[in-house]
Amino acid sequence: MLPLSSSQAQVYDREFRRRGVREQGWGRGLVAVAVLIWLWLAYQLFFSFSVEYGAKSGPATCTARAFPGDAAAGASPTGTERELCDAERDWGPMLAALLLSLPAATVGTALYASGTSALRTAGYAAEVTRLNAVKEP
Repeated sequence: MLPLSSSQAQVYDREFRRRGVREQGWGRGLVAVAVLIWLWLAYQLFFSFSVEYGAKSGPATCTARAFPGDAAAGASPTGTERELCDAERDWGPMLAALLLSLPAATVGTALYASGTSALRTAGYAAEVTRLNAVKEP
């Protein structure tokens, strides 16, 4: 293997650092997507909501999915209202969103860690090279 010239080493170092920054960016983006999904899930689970029940009776107030027996939200819904509430915020789509967010969070974390490691390694190598250059008169 041929030794690299100084300019080739600098070009390689710049590209190595750019790749690290790019990996960090992708990692941040994927983790942000996962966090947005988790915030949407939290909203779906912890906030009460209303569903159109009928033209004459108005909207039906539904308790939060995480607290189905919460009496503070008002009177408990009737059987038909409860079915409408359950259908409005079904567990299936929420569980699917949670399962889809896990790979995004995992890959995002791995990319961010890899990019950070690459940048730290490049900084370490540059500092060692600088110290060796100072040491040798």
